Amino acid sequence: MSEENNKLRKKLAKQREASPINRVKEQLERLHEKAIELYPNYEIEKYSIEFGLKGRVAGMCHTRKQFDHLTIEKLRFNYDILHNPKHTDEFINRTVPHEYAHALQYGLFQARGSYAQQHGKGWRQIMQELGVDDITRCHSYDTTPARGGTLYPYHCGKCIKTYLFPQVRHNKVKRGHIYGCGICKGNLKLAQ
Repeated sequence: MSEENNKLRKKLAKQREASPINRVKEQLERLHEKAIELYPNYEIEKYSIEFGLKGRVAGMCHTRKQFDHLTIEKLRFNYDILHNPKHTDEFINRTVPHEYAHALQYGLFQARGSYAQQHGKGWRQIMQELGVDDITRCHSYDTTPARGGTLYPYHCGKCIKTYLFPQVRHNKVKRGHIYGCGICKGNLKLAQ
């Protein structure tokens, strides 16, 4: 009898554990409640949530322009990064608010100067008001498992920075496209 009880307890405990997707939805609910509190006069638009984003991008906020107004269409998240146990907590606490702040930013500021820039004053202000500590633009998740295919190492000609190019970008280089280093702007060359 006690073995059956232990199995039942374990099963119930497992069911209580929220899946990463459910945790993202709960985080969005918390952010939404906080936004209503912060911006009581702003009617927050309805949008869909998708988990089909691939590659190195952790999240995206999609907008659509209707007349002179930006409308939020959907928030997209990278399923592979979210479900990587090394990144799940950081993803939920950093990437989800990052994309939600974009949704608020586009609605609140529309096209008003520096407040409308993707990671400008408006976005940073919203992130601070939502209580997010890490207000950096880019993530540092290990996205190697999220990428498919061969990666090609490219080195900067001026500094020591190395980049891994996927097949598509490597093919562009072969056709003559030149990529610059994000640090020193030196030309990137395929490592020999």
